[in-house]
Amino acid sequence: IEFDLFGRHLAINGYGLMIGLGLVAWVKIVGHEAKRLHFDRMSRTMTMSLLIFAVPIYLGGKGLYWLTQWGQEAPPVGDVQQGFVFFGSLLATLPVMAWRARAVGVGCLEGLDVFCYGAPITHALGRIGCFCAGCCYGHRSEQFWAVTFEHGRGLNGVAIHPVQLYEALGLVVLFAWMWWGVRKRKRFHGQVLLTYFLGYSALRVVTEYFRGDPGRRILFSDHEPLPGEPPAGLPTSVLIALLVTLCGLVVLVTLRRRARGDDSLAS
Repeated sequence: IEFDLFGRHLAINGYGLMIGLGLVAWVKIVGHEAKRLHFDRMSRTMTMSLLIFAVPIYLGGKGLYWLTQWGQEAPPVGDVQQGFVFFGSLLATLPVMAWRARAVGVGCLEGLDVFCYGAPITHALGRIGCFCAGCCYGHRSEQFWAVTFEHGRGLNGVAIHPVQLYEALGLVVLFAWMWWGVRKRKRFHGQVLLTYFLGYSALRVVTEYFRGDPGRRILFSDHEPLPGEPPAGLPTSVLIALLVTLCGLVVLVTLRRRARGDDSLAS
């Protein structure tokens, strides 16, 4: 983002700006819910929680990327704008969030629910940051809403799907459902967490086939897709999303049965 101010030409990194706004949004949303539930210790230590979570977010995202790209050239470990797999960050952070919830005096599942409220908006702003940078881009498109990057980090000069914005919009819808739907009618601890995992997994299965950036591992394909070409096989992110969905459904059924059993005992 470039502009002139008081006679000086200034430039702001759109990717970094969106990531920063996403982190602020997470602190505000989760802090608000923690205060509403009178989790005073959690609400007072949001910044510390964020710093703790930054470690598994980074290492998990990098680690799963290296694993899925085994044998291929990977970006340097210090490159913070590429070389991550979101599911790696998500899955690595989950046990740390559970530990942190107990550390601030909240039950594991109840704490995970609270921490997850801010995740979709933070993630959505991150995807808008990807759009600003031109990375994680879509495949070629002739739709009237297709976009053409001129100075992006990825494919330039070609009309492509703004898949980053597709995913950002889907995440905003998911947040709305979690905040105004599930939150108002929550029946058991872990319900918000599962809504996020299952909702995002379904969204990722759809958006992954609008992606056109190379370098992602594609299973059951006889060639690596070229820049701007849709995946011809099964992207590893789709496989992970399907596995997460399967595990999530098993946990959902288990927690629902447990909640019904508790209701029966209470009555």
